[in-house]
Amino acid sequence: MTPSLLRQFWKFVECTQAAILLNLDDASLSQWLLAQFNHQQHLEGYQLDHLNSYIDTRLSLIRDMASDRYSDFLNPERLSCPVQCSSEEQQWYSRALG
Repeated sequence: MTPSLLRQFWKFVECTQAAILLNLDDASLSQWLLAQFNHQQHLEGYQLDHLNSYIDTRLSLIRDMASDRYSDFLNPERLSCPVQCSSEEQQWYSRALG
């Protein structure tokens, strides 16, 4: 996977609602992330395979990050957003997340 694709993936994770990342079981989360990111990026088969393996090894980190963001949401004085999404990305993520 290219560094650019990895950056886009992590930006996608940061822009995903924390509740989604925390409420799905491991298999469902991995499948959901792969499907949603592929819908946005239109990945090739080999890229999907690599990303699937990558996601599986990073689920713990993804959940930790989501948990921190969720805690920040519950405690507004700690609120911070390390990644700013463009309005186009926010619209896409809103549609993708329903």
